[in-house]
Amino acid sequence: MAKHLSRTWATKEFGSSFTVGIIPTLRDNFSYLIQDLSTGTYAVVDLNTDFDPILRYIQKEKLGKSNNIPWAVSTVLTTHKHWDHAGGNAECGRLCSGSAARPTIVGSIRDNVPHATKAVKEGDVVKVGNLHVDVLDVPCHTSGHVAYKVYNPDKLQDGIALFTGDTLFTAGIGAFFEGTAQDMCKAMRKIYYLNQSMGDNMDSKTFVFPGHEYTVGFMKFSEANFPVRSHEDYQFIRDQLESYQMAVGRGAPTVPSSLSDEKRQNLFLRVVEEGFRHMMGRENEVQLMDYLYNICD
Repeated sequence: MAKHLSRTWATKEFGSSFTVGIIPTLRDNFSYLIQDLSTGTYAVVDLNTDFDPILRYIQKEKLGKSNNIPWAVSTVLTTHKHWDHAGGNAECGRLCSGSAARPTIVGSIRDNVPHATKAVKEGDVVKVGNLHVDVLDVPCHTSGHVAYKVYNPDKLQDGIALFTGDTLFTAGIGAFFEGTAQDMCKAMRKIYYLNQSMGDNMDSKTFVFPGHEYTVGFMKFSEANFPVRSHEDYQFIRDQLESYQMAVGRGAPTVPSSLSDEKRQNLFLRVVEEGFRHMMGRENEVQLMDYLYNICD
């Protein structure tokens, strides 16, 4: 089995509401550990067979707490059916201690997720302690791929975590294994306008957690293909690329990125923008998506 090598874990804090443990697994995958701080309840996102890093992270966090809140992994959130995101579902009992119940395994009703015990679709809400997990249908990489939007409804200003699996990466997107450019455009539009009803300021408080460490490669693609070198976003991309390369060099994860940053550095996400399409000289978003996808290695 491929190892996570020298990649190190990290923790992203969302105010007093929750944390997200960023856990490198396999060769370049990420699994994530959400903790609701008010109840000590955990959920894992995309559980593969590389359990040891997750167990070490849980043990470290449990031992480091002084509030004596008991911990329990209540839920496994699976973005899609592929083995490197769902291959550990059968053994999820390893995440339980003592007499704790096995976690509920959540997956799309349309994706045949291995060992799923709760089938979900767009509009469903899963609870993890006091956190809400909204389900978003984003099919293309697989026909039933979903994303999960996690937040505390009573403390929305603490921020939003968006788990995108292999649909949206930092500066990139996933392969069209079971979908088309049109499907991916629909998914990008859904993500781009995620916070439309709450105001653009929430984009800077919304953080994207993808399924793989592909950031530097996609950022190089953005740098090479951004259409206007004099545009301020081009310099932003160059600065971001340098920062990401430094993170990779020291073994740190490059994720998460904010949705506001993705709206500047992710060319695939930006196909929904009329102004960006005009800069690229392609007015049709599906044609532009198809073009970018085909020239990206």
